[in-house]
Amino acid sequence: SHIVQVAALELLDPFGGSTRLTPNRPVFVVAENIPRAEMRTFLEQCEREVIATGDQSVAEAVLLGKVPMVRPDAKVKQWELATGAMVGGQVH
Repeated sequence: SHIVQVAALELLDPFGGSTRLTPNRPVFVVAENIPRAEMRTFLEQCEREVIATGDQSVAEAVLLGKVPMVRPDAKVKQWELATGAMVGGQVH
């Protein structure tokens, strides 16, 4: 498991400028393989915006009302359909 706490973010614009942001609450980034049997429980505890990689994880996240922030590298069409349904109000 790899867990880091974000102390600050530096946002860079294409023209060389930058903006430094300090979170107003604890923010952690976790890189961990979640067993399939535990995925739903894990996603229920996540904030609204999530990054999920497997197609089942992305579909489950959308069905739980989460917003997948990153386009997957596989099964992109299914991801587009799921996020389109979410935006269209077909998933609550």
